[in-house]
Amino acid sequence: MRHPQLTPFLAVFIGLSALPAAENATALPISFRGFVDSNVTILPTGISDNPVTAKDESRDKTRFIACGGLEAIGKVGERVNTHVNVWLYPDLVSDTNQNIQVREAYVEFLPYESYRVVTGKIESHLGLAAKEPRDAYSVYTSIINNALSYTGAYGNDTIGAHVYFEPKDKPFSVDLHVTNGYFTSSDATSALYVPPSSPNRQNGDLGYAGECTWKLPNDHGKLNAECAYDRHSWMNADAAQPFTPGTPGAANNLGGNVLHLGINLLMTPLAADSPNGVLTIGLEGIHQWIGTGKDPNDNDVGEKARRTEGMALVNYALPKGVGPCPVSFTAQVQQVSLELGADNGKAKATGVMFDVLTYPGQTDKYVVVAEFGWWKSDADTQGLVVSENVHGTVIALEAFAYF
Repeated sequence: MRHPQLTPFLAVFIGLSALPAAENATALPISFRGFVDSNVTILPTGISDNPVTAKDESRDKTRFIACGGLEAIGKVGERVNTHVNVWLYPDLVSDTNQNIQVREAYVEFLPYESYRVVTGKIESHLGLAAKEPRDAYSVYTSIINNALSYTGAYGNDTIGAHVYFEPKDKPFSVDLHVTNGYFTSSDATSALYVPPSSPNRQNGDLGYAGECTWKLPNDHGKLNAECAYDRHSWMNADAAQPFTPGTPGAANNLGGNVLHLGINLLMTPLAADSPNGVLTIGLEGIHQWIGTGKDPNDNDVGEKARRTEGMALVNYALPKGVGPCPVSFTAQVQQVSLELGADNGKAKATGVMFDVLTYPGQTDKYVVVAEFGWWKSDADTQGLVVSENVHGTVIALEAFAYF
């Protein structure tokens, strides 16, 4: 599961809801939801190549992690809603300003039936893997522990404007997005409020995207196609983006343009009340074309690149009444490859995860997950092996509850 991340704005919401009734006759109706997520992760190393640190290196790395989130939803009349979604990481150093993250802060306007207009910051809409832990089938969305992390292709959270067309009597929906960008991390911050903003990307460097979703008959899932184009994005040095070996680190370099195409399918071929249990299948394919960057003199920087990745996921939930509590099992395979232009190099990585999800509280709002994962990667440059069979193992036990 993507480990989730309260806001100054939240204090305003809480303050409004606490006003006396006489003074608060026109107060916003507010609802809250949130989660608490904790896990223990073990990273077996088996490394002891340095005699000075061999004792520590050979130990398994074990760490407890905790985080939480709270979302406030305010209703302004019949057609306007506000959302603030904050994730809190208490194990991060507070002076880094990273332990409190505003993942979403937006206004939703419903001008007509079937239409929604959203302005502000939202979690990235690209990709199949869940952004919120409550919707995930595993502890981690990607266990590949290097620059080829599977969810890297989903980009960052986005700030912008989004239009959704969702007819109630039709099986399809369409949405359009104009944002600061998808693949430069500073685009997910507000320049006038939270530095640093990107000094290299101006109004001409916005990101554009569109999606079309088709609902399968009888609520058996959905098929989604997505396209995004982001100018001067990837390889931007001020965002410290990975995936671009050999790219100079000059602070004024513009990143390369990115064209993103993706298709994913999530389906449940068995009915939810099937006596044989519930089977969920997820499939995804993504391809990205990454252009060369530009220096201040408009010269090319770095190499063109192509990134391709795919995922297959299967989750099976045992029939109701089997065992002391509800149980489901997940198996997942992820494959990522990156090719640099002019035969300058390529890299690939594979990740495999197995999860057992149990619900000891007899409710789907409290889940305990055990995960075992393994990954490996290889890379070469101009025919020379840079790294071969680099691999790692992840063992995790997670307890997650939401309300």
